[in-house]
Amino acid sequence: MQEERFNWLKKQELKDIHFMTEPSRFYPHACASPIVGFTDVDNVGLAGTELYFNSRLKGQPSVVEIKKDARAGSFYFDKKIVETGCKGDPVILTLDSKLQFLAEQELEKTVKQFDAKDGSVLIMNPDTGEILVMANYPGFDPNVGSIKNIENTKNRIVTECYEFGSVIKTFTALVALEEGVVTPDEQIDCEGKVAYINRFRVENWKSVDILSFSDVIRFSSNVGIAKVASRLGPKFYTHLWRLGFGQKTGIAFPGERDGFLNPPRNWSKSSLIVMSFGYELMATLLQLGKAFSVIANGGYLVEPFLVKEPVKIKNSFRKKIYKSKTIDDMKDILEAIGSKFSKNLEGFRVMGKTGTARVFKDGQYSKKDHIYSFAGIIEKDDYRRVIIIFVKEPKGAGWWASQISAPLFSRVAEKMIIHDLTHDSLDNS
Repeated sequence: MQEERFNWLKKQELKDIHFMTEPSRFYPHACASPIVGFTDVDNVGLAGTELYFNSRLKGQPSVVEIKKDARAGSFYFDKKIVETGCKGDPVILTLDSKLQFLAEQELEKTVKQFDAKDGSVLIMNPDTGEILVMANYPGFDPNVGSIKNIENTKNRIVTECYEFGSVIKTFTALVALEEGVVTPDEQIDCEGKVAYINRFRVENWKSVDILSFSDVIRFSSNVGIAKVASRLGPKFYTHLWRLGFGQKTGIAFPGERDGFLNPPRNWSKSSLIVMSFGYELMATLLQLGKAFSVIANGGYLVEPFLVKEPVKIKNSFRKKIYKSKTIDDMKDILEAIGSKFSKNLEGFRVMGKTGTARVFKDGQYSKKDHIYSFAGIIEKDDYRRVIIIFVKEPKGAGWWASQISAPLFSRVAEKMIIHDLTHDSLDNS
């Protein structure tokens, strides 16, 4: 309707109405819109990378002084440049646009299949910190005019925090092995379905008895991991902070959250217990990806980055924060879990951990609303990738991450490997 009115008005050729052509943005990859962001009609950044790098992208306009005789129409008797402007500088993201599209495709299928509220996929190179995919669904298309739901413009991988549940057991195990308070083959009594630790009731998702510590993680026993975590005390907090929880990664993107990591001075009797299996601890998906990168790359801390320039020099001087033996043991434990979801990934080492967590609503943990995650590592020779999967509040009851987020991980990993192998073969030809 607006375009019709504009064309009609233009045809009238009214003397006092003039039309100007102004530049505007066009976004060819709608799947990356929550990361790229968008501008207003004057091309001023309002969200995402457009907002964060607005001053760099817009440059500086020239100021021109023009003197004109009011009776002379288009005749100018004086024109001079008062201030010379400059063009804006480009911002090049690390995202792989094809892989971004493929990941969002699979994410959309899962969100629609389970009628979930939303979902996200993060893919990182754990050796460099380079972010290859940040997919969010539902998203939005900035090329179609007004945005119906402003929530869909968020890059939820950076801007939202969650209690992830059992996926955090990975780091409880990592810390316990590093501190030497447990060995992978130590037998832990998980006491069936329910146990009381420090007079606090802890429940396993299914009844399990005596398990090796490796199997405590494999079978995701809350009782088993809580017993081991109680040996750590405040050291657990120190390690989680070292891994990046409770603090911003410093990524060049607006709205990053620092999450929540409860310090020991504020702990209750149950704090250490519930933190060991992913509660009383909130993190972003990016923080989770950063922490998993430490395991994937052999124990080195890296900083995630989204912009290729300036080069992240500090990642070239990575600091090793965990012993190689600890990392090797953790990879073996995670491989026992990830191998169950390695269909069509033959030849690659697949490691990972599921997470199913209740959502905190109206002052209590919901019995019907859950979030589902899978944090995984794909490895072959020098090729390594970290993939973080997240699905929020699918409809229906009785779901587990092994049914929702883990299959999505497998499909995304398969497409990623095919894409990367094809890309490498083209580069080498």
